[in-house]
Amino acid sequence: VPGPTHYSMVFYFVTARLIPGSLLQLFVDGDDEFRNTRLKLIPYVPK
Repeated sequence: VPGPTHYSMVFYFVTARLIPGSLLQLFVDGDDEFRNTRLKLIPYVPK
């Protein structure tokens, strides 16, 4: 399909252990209600 070239870049990190009380630790150990209030996915659907 002709058109401009699109690039994506993704970064992630891994920690040896979770820091107690950190947002990551609360997210991992929390319930679905907590995770749903923190994580929002906004998809992009081109027309």
